[in-house]
Amino acid sequence: MPPPRAQTGQRPQTGPADPPPSVPGVAALGPSSGDAGVGQDWAGTWESGDLPCTVRLTRVPAGPADRENATDAARRLTSLNHPHLVPVLAVLETDRGLAVVSAAVPGAVSLRRLLAQRAQLEPGEAVTVGLPIAQALAAAHALGLGHGSLTAADILLEPNGRPHLIGVGIAELAVPRPGPDPVTGPADVYALAGLLRDAISGAAGPDAAAVAVVAATALVPEPAKRPTAAQLADALAHSTRPLPVQLAAAPPTPAPTPPAPPATPAPPAAPVAPPARPRPAGGATAPGPRPPRPRQPADSPADAPVSLTWAPRGPTARVRPSRRPSGRQLAVGAATVAAAVIAVAVIATIVAHLARPSGGSGAAAPPSQSVEQAWTGILAGLETARGRAFQQADPAALDNVDQNGSAVYNADLALMHDTTSRGAHVSQLTTRILALRVQQTSADQVWLVVTEQTGAYDFLGADGSVLAHQDAGAPARSNVTLVRTNGGWRIAERVPVS
Repeated sequence: MPPPRAQTGQRPQTGPADPPPSVPGVAALGPSSGDAGVGQDWAGTWESGDLPCTVRLTRVPAGPADRENATDAARRLTSLNHPHLVPVLAVLETDRGLAVVSAAVPGAVSLRRLLAQRAQLEPGEAVTVGLPIAQALAAAHALGLGHGSLTAADILLEPNGRPHLIGVGIAELAVPRPGPDPVTGPADVYALAGLLRDAISGAAGPDAAAVAVVAATALVPEPAKRPTAAQLADALAHSTRPLPVQLAAAPPTPAPTPPAPPATPAPPAAPVAPPARPRPAGGATAPGPRPPRPRQPADSPADAPVSLTWAPRGPTARVRPSRRPSGRQLAVGAATVAAAVIAVAVIATIVAHLARPSGGSGAAAPPSQSVEQAWTGILAGLETARGRAFQQADPAALDNVDQNGSAVYNADLALMHDTTSRGAHVSQLTTRILALRVQQTSADQVWLVVTEQTGAYDFLGADGSVLAHQDAGAPARSNVTLVRTNGGWRIAERVPVS
């Protein structure tokens, strides 16, 4: 007999002493570290790619219609790809319910545990956490998926402070619906805003006030008056400068020691792969003089994606030949806000940015610490917005990606016009940022060396039929210039590097 039907927005939880389930394709299941989201979960290994993973159970839909809706939700869930969403590898039917197999985040610390150890976050730290999580929610909402019960336990932080969201789509599997739930999006925005408000509770100053104002706009009682997740991300990007998240207390100040020669900094870790896009050949004219290009170390090699039935562009991993798992695979968020006394100009600025249509792209210039990770997140947001523009064949949406009038913008516009003139549009575009290095930054510009790989995509007709297929591209390196505009950061130049 399946577990009782869950209420909307709630995820079923198993008992604390439940033994691990038997899940096809998952080995060595055992208790998890406890930082993998709400509800009981188990740690294991996804055999098709030797990937560390976590498993969480939810109910099996009862009727044929519910099963069909859950299957559709599972397809969308396993195809959802965002650099700050924990990927779902598979949804499998077991004798104890549906097993949601998600990639593990090594060394993760949940926001709940961090807030239990610290009195509060700095406003800049709250932006570092909240901005990418809002962008991840926006990507999920665009596919008709939501979280439904977002808590601090569902935000996982890598040891370097990079945030990831887990638990998206579980509500759609537990309570299948024929279409997107119009309540989930505003509820997710409300829940995230509440987490950010509570995380900076007690902080003072203009930065805290700016973040508090952004949160207040999303904590209004009427769901229809709340910003979307993308608009919340855009407002956070313009609230205050992001800061690296400190996961441990600072050590005591050591006794003075003789100065030591500076150590050579370690190269940045390869960033998490974001969604991809096809890029027309050719470069652009730089908006300002380009700094001399320093000697470049070899880029980190790209990891191969896991091959899954419902996830053709799955998470990054080193894989061995895939083995199909046995068994059936069912590719199956107000308390009051303490008002801070701030200048009218600060409030006006935040409200103005909320009113601007969001491209889910720009953010304030990151600090020098963890700079590669910060710029990777910004560029990934721009790439996601570009893919959405081509998928929707919307030339106006390119203003949220490229600097208007630049050669990159003109090339994208020409490519889109050429595609639409043939009665076609492009399917979902994905781009993996394999490596990123910062050459130089200024207040309004940044010069990057980026290695990216475009995923496979289709040209579709008006009826959705496949007119042509484009295979995934080879990894390509280019010099990328970003400039700050009134709407956020935009791509101003992209020059291939041999």
